[in-house]
Amino acid sequence: MSVVRYQYQIVGLIVMSLGVLITQAAPAESPSWPVPPLSKTRAPTIPAKAWLLMDYHNGWVLAHHRGTSSLAIASLTKVMTAYLVFDRLRSGDITLGDKVVVSKKAWSMSGARMFLPAHSRVRLEFLLKGMIIGSANDAAVALAEHIDGSEQEFVKRMNRVARELGLTHTFFGNSTGLPTAKNRSSAYDLGRLASLLIREFPKFYVWFGEKEFEFRKIRSYNRNSLLWQAPGVDGVKTGQSRAAGYCFIATTQRQDMRLIAILLGTSSRESRNKSMKTLLDFGFKAYETRFLLNASAVAARTKVFNGSSYQVDLGLMQALHVTLPRGTFNMLSARVYTGTQPSAPIKAGQQLGHLALNYAGQQLGEYPLLALYSVSRGKWYHGPLHQLQQWWE
Repeated sequence: MSVVRYQYQIVGLIVMSLGVLITQAAPAESPSWPVPPLSKTRAPTIPAKAWLLMDYHNGWVLAHHRGTSSLAIASLTKVMTAYLVFDRLRSGDITLGDKVVVSKKAWSMSGARMFLPAHSRVRLEFLLKGMIIGSANDAAVALAEHIDGSEQEFVKRMNRVARELGLTHTFFGNSTGLPTAKNRSSAYDLGRLASLLIREFPKFYVWFGEKEFEFRKIRSYNRNSLLWQAPGVDGVKTGQSRAAGYCFIATTQRQDMRLIAILLGTSSRESRNKSMKTLLDFGFKAYETRFLLNASAVAARTKVFNGSSYQVDLGLMQALHVTLPRGTFNMLSARVYTGTQPSAPIKAGQQLGHLALNYAGQQLGEYPLLALYSVSRGKWYHGPLHQLQQWWE
């Protein structure tokens, strides 16, 4: 495998102009527990059964305590319920305007609720907002029944999708998180689920940041009090039960940096909020994220043999971000590698090399470089012209 000199120059310009280079896209072989270079700043002591701090862009775990322990999660269950409803909306199987019939079971739910009248028909959008903003249990059951006919069948979908997403420490027994079933997950699984929710459904995700919702002249308030107290916090969900204690998934964005933090099993609402602020503040103090390159922007070029074009531009599928300990971006370097000179025709999206990133002499990631457009086979005269151009260079 060869290294193309002028490609070094192009990547070098990116590094010089942006300071460093890294990517949001996953490496070819992502470890099961992604860990970046860790900050020398010590993580705080958090009074919770388990907690975890995750970088949104790369899924890297910045700090944790018992991050894979499977614990009760109370109403954090509704994050998966929302994810599945969003997925059905994306596929077109349901719409926000659907009129959902409220069953007697949904009407009878205890805890937080919208006080839905039995046998009434309610717009699906209202149920979603009631479940997300007000944590309404009657809305969660009504949505589950609308999608799969019964909550029991919907729960089967929840567990099937959890396996498909690789949430190996997660199990669901209902759609609400009420303590009648053993809903369990880990801080790491919940961080990954929250990240997918933000990335795949930005249009719907904004509802997690809304502070209040009114239905039939009854106003409910978001239990995530950090929406009022902490700058940049825009989600995600709180939960509380005797078995689970006080739980919290929170995410906040400041400039290019977004962090996701998870707390499981704190002792009180006050402890939960204070610990979450402490954990997020640590993340922003100890780490920084830099945006480096847009998706499909030119990261390098490689020459093409027998093509209608002399060369083809290469780039990455997703935007480039990196999160590193503050003050250490000068330890990051990047190189572009290509194989032998490719022959036309070349299809857009065809891999023609990779970008290797190194931090303090150690490989940080390896990411495929793809052709940004197609190059057809050239005419008889393209070969001599390209040879002349190559000779001239």
